[in-house]
Amino acid sequence: MIAGNQQCQCRNSFYSLSSDNKTCVDVNECLSNPCSGNATCENLDGSGFRCNCLNGYKLSADGRSCVDRDGGYSAWGEWSNCTASCGGGTKTRSRMCDNPTKQGNGMDCVGAANESMACNTDYCPQSEAETNNGVILNMKGLTVAEFAGVRSQILTKIAEAVNTFCNNNTNFATCCPNYGTRRNLNATLTFTTSSYIGIGGGYPRWNTENNGTDLLLVIKAPKTNALCADGTQYNNGTGTTGRRKRAVVILSTEMALGQAVVLSLIQSTTTVNTIVTVLQAAYPNKTFTIVVAASPIPTTTTPTTTTTQVAPAPAQGVEAWVIAVSVVGALILIILIVVIILLIVKRPSKVAAGSSQDVQRSINAGEA
Repeated sequence: MIAGNQQCQCRNSFYSLSSDNKTCVDVNECLSNPCSGNATCENLDGSGFRCNCLNGYKLSADGRSCVDRDGGYSAWGEWSNCTASCGGGTKTRSRMCDNPTKQGNGMDCVGAANESMACNTDYCPQSEAETNNGVILNMKGLTVAEFAGVRSQILTKIAEAVNTFCNNNTNFATCCPNYGTRRNLNATLTFTTSSYIGIGGGYPRWNTENNGTDLLLVIKAPKTNALCADGTQYNNGTGTTGRRKRAVVILSTEMALGQAVVLSLIQSTTTVNTIVTVLQAAYPNKTFTIVVAASPIPTTTTPTTTTTQVAPAPAQGVEAWVIAVSVVGALILIILIVVIILLIVKRPSKVAAGSSQDVQRSINAGEA
């Protein structure tokens, strides 16, 4: 009551008297645009207003603005092509941090933006050179990643071992076939270098059975190498006419040592100890074992077992029905032969009997 007159008052500032001075109506605070940024204002009856953020934005501490937004990933893209057609490769895919994009002081997307997976893990088919000239060097205890750190050293040591072997005059014909005999027996000449030590397709690869890295090696050399050029029949790297193994990966200007020679050479104690020394120098806290073999390579990286049941084969690979028919035929033939013999034997006996009777009749006639 003011000055003897009654006057209505609203209970808080969120209401105001209407024009009749009797009714309290809600004040629409949103009319003053109190919210900023990516926000909309929501008027609350009798309790003010509220700012609501749009499009993933976050409400600021003062409750009036929406300027920060965390990033979100979109869907994964398509897988890329595999990096290898065989022997194990990788393919990748990615996703963008744009659903929604990060804004203001928002957080980055959570999780990886890229991922990869193995693909085309089937072993590559062996080339002719890998089959005929290659040997498998297994370095037990060495991972594929670790091999990368000693690759050049190992190939260099193998090339040195090959040169030592080939410079032995008794091995000249093995390393340089069709090149005649050496002229300079006391010289140490180069047959090959590490750049000519070929590594098979899909190698190096991890061997789960031996817990080590497998390496398929083909030892090649240029036909014009210094050692073979010392031969009496050297002819610009061609030698005399003769048959020499060539594989699709061995160029016309190259030659390759035979599989048996390489196997014997790398299996030698000297070569094995040299390789182990290189490995232990690089990884002193590990133990290594070297195994060399000329073994066939499986066609897939996942071992599979196929069982085929085969009926026992007759002796010498002849089928049973053929033997049965042959036996029956032989028996029939024997019976026929016996019958014919009996007939032949019986027929002369009758003739003899008849002749004796005729002689007896002649005698009787004479006496009479």
